[in-house]
Amino acid sequence: MTSSAVPFPSAPKGFGFHPTDEELINHYLKLKMIGGCDHEVAIIAEVNVCNSEPWELPGLSEIQSNDTVWYFFSPRNYKYSNRKQASRTTKAGYWKVTGNDRIIRATRTGEQIGKKRSLVFYNGRVPNGVRTNWVMHEYNPTFNFHNQVLFPFKVIIHTFIFRKVH
Repeated sequence: MTSSAVPFPSAPKGFGFHPTDEELINHYLKLKMIGGCDHEVAIIAEVNVCNSEPWELPGLSEIQSNDTVWYFFSPRNYKYSNRKQASRTTKAGYWKVTGNDRIIRATRTGEQIGKKRSLVFYNGRVPNGVRTNWVMHEYNPTFNFHNQVLFPFKVIIHTFIFRKVH
């Protein structure tokens, strides 16, 4: 995890951190995967989201504001070491995938750069979990780097939205 969160003291009124899906994948996630650009990605905390409950996550964000959206880099958790099935359980509940994955394309080229998955947090255990208002968007890159030694494990960006209004 990175250093303790601090507000942006020099930001003007109304300033917010609201990158597009393309910016999250093509800029922040790509820089995180390449490494060596810590100063550019430090605005997004590195947190294993399944080690915390959703209501604890706002306090772990690098950006402390009244905003209801928080961004995190999170390493993938696997249910089993020999499979690619994701583990999205916490002590109090679990994250359940809702809807279909959405493809994210680069604006200029139309090339697919990632996928976005929506998840909802349920208190309790399957099948008796109770749906909450916590929504998470998981961003997965679809590009690969030739040198996986630079970044041997996959990282995903999570954005958390509490009580998302449609």
